[in-house]
Amino acid sequence: ERGLGYGGGYLWLTADNFSTARVLYKISPTDGSVVGSWSLAAFSFVHAMDIDYEDGVLYIAASDGTVRLIDADTMAELGSFDLGHILTGVAYASGSLWVHRIDVGVDELVRVDPDTGVELASYSQYGSGGAAVPLGIGSGDGYIVSLVRTPGSSGAVRLHVIDTDSM
Repeated sequence: ERGLGYGGGYLWLTADNFSTARVLYKISPTDGSVVGSWSLAAFSFVHAMDIDYEDGVLYIAASDGTVRLIDADTMAELGSFDLGHILTGVAYASGSLWVHRIDVGVDELVRVDPDTGVELASYSQYGSGGAAVPLGIGSGDGYIVSLVRTPGSSGAVRLHVIDTDSM
């Protein structure tokens, strides 16, 4: 799995192939050079699924249902919170974290307080007929953009643009 976020003037990439290559990269957006890299094995989560940045903090969504808060300057773990199930995406927008959460019978977009980890709301806007597969999530200008493969045999992909201030 790979996650990509931007903040503090850098791209942040998690590269986790579920075996030995579990690395967090800090990348210059101007020339693509790797400015720093850290082993994700140093943190206690299982697999990094996605990453976002806000105000000096890296938010890493993990397959074990946790969001890890990492200081972007020191790489020290600041804390974590458990949202249960499998987390496949994370984005920061409008003062909240927005997290894709999946499992058997679960396909939700969850709004979370980034300071306390308290779940503020959850939304299953993906429809019925089986679990949707979240493919990616991003944020900007008060919106969340969520890319989801819909349930069923067609495997169609839907893009949801969500005004975070209205939720």
